[in-house]
Amino acid sequence: MTFLKIIPLFVIQFFSLNCIAQSYQQSEINKGIHSKKGFEKYKGNIEVLGDSVIKYDNAILRLGIQIRPYRIIFEKGIFYPSVLDGDSSGGSWEKAHSDSLKIGVLNFHKRTIGVFEEITPTSTPFTTKRFRLWVFTEGLHNPSEYIMDLTNYSATESTGLKAFFSTATITYIRFVTLII
Repeated sequence: MTFLKIIPLFVIQFFSLNCIAQSYQQSEINKGIHSKKGFEKYKGNIEVLGDSVIKYDNAILRLGIQIRPYRIIFEKGIFYPSVLDGDSSGGSWEKAHSDSLKIGVLNFHKRTIGVFEEITPTSTPFTTKRFRLWVFTEGLHNPSEYIMDLTNYSATESTGLKAFFSTATITYIRFVTLII
């Protein structure tokens, strides 16, 4: 009987610690302590294969259905798969390390973005839009969560999404957690 009392206590404690960790991570991101870095657009071949698949030379990125309003980011090469691995050179890092992107059952050449949503922190100016991404890697059951900033220095308060994305660049991307 005492065992049944311990389980709810454990569950409550686990979720409260998780919420504290997430709010701490978000507060650190909102403080602006992250350093901005310029990411170049993808320099290789981009091929759109249907509604939800984009091929970047030898890497494939699948997009979830709710990502359609943001497809321009992926089609124009603003975001490309090796950005998740720290490549800011427009894809040349991926080409140089293509053999090391498949480790056992993990295949970093094939990823799916299942969640892509804009989050609006209070300290972000209108020239920057922040997004949360859940990225599924082939061979890994749980998605990885990333936070990404897109910046368009010529944007105004009234700039629409399509116009914002047309000249935006990634200025920040960071792995946050593995979703369990």
